[in-house]
Amino acid sequence: KASEYEKKGLLGTFFAAVKYTKDYASQLPVVVSLDTDNARCWLRNSKYGNERADLIGMRYDEQSQVLYVDAIEVKTRENDTDIDPRPDGKLGGHAAEQISSSIAMLREIFDLSEDQSEDMFVTARREVLKYQMVSECFRKTHAPASQELWDKVFKKAFKAHPTIKIVISGLLYHFDLSKNSGDNVKPYDYAGTPSCQIELHTLSAKA
Repeated sequence: KASEYEKKGLLGTFFAAVKYTKDYASQLPVVVSLDTDNARCWLRNSKYGNERADLIGMRYDEQSQVLYVDAIEVKTRENDTDIDPRPDGKLGGHAAEQISSSIAMLREIFDLSEDQSEDMFVTARREVLKYQMVSECFRKTHAPASQELWDKVFKKAFKAHPTIKIVISGLLYHFDLSKNSGDNVKPYDYAGTPSCQIELHTLSAKA
């Protein structure tokens, strides 16, 4: 039986996926969970540890021909100590660490890592993530025109050396139901390493 905390977490993850899909509707977003057997396959045996975000989102800007890949973490506790925004524009805490770790793996998968040392698991991770994204995209919930576009994008993106521009960053959704101020958004740089950009959304009951 799920605890109240687990129920809030599941609801938060659902609302985050809905919000992401709504916010980036013009970029035909596709979202998958990292809390599945398939996801655990490509997350396992990483040199970046076992920390992971909750979701991976992909969206494509047809005008600029850029694929955006977002590591999405969701927190539902009020005044969450896992989130540590600092005055210098840096974001620390466990939530940011989870995002950074996921981004590091995504950079390897999409050939954007500064560390070019060979990892025997990268190819396997790429194939499993591709399977997840393709499976989600070709469900009946996505329009045929969207599926046709994503088929072309995936073929370019999931090569050993992608032939499409890819931008990877993080999104942290903090649902704080004790507040009533809508959606407050602020960009940060991760306080640790490897460095990455994370957009913090503080969402209240009104959002």
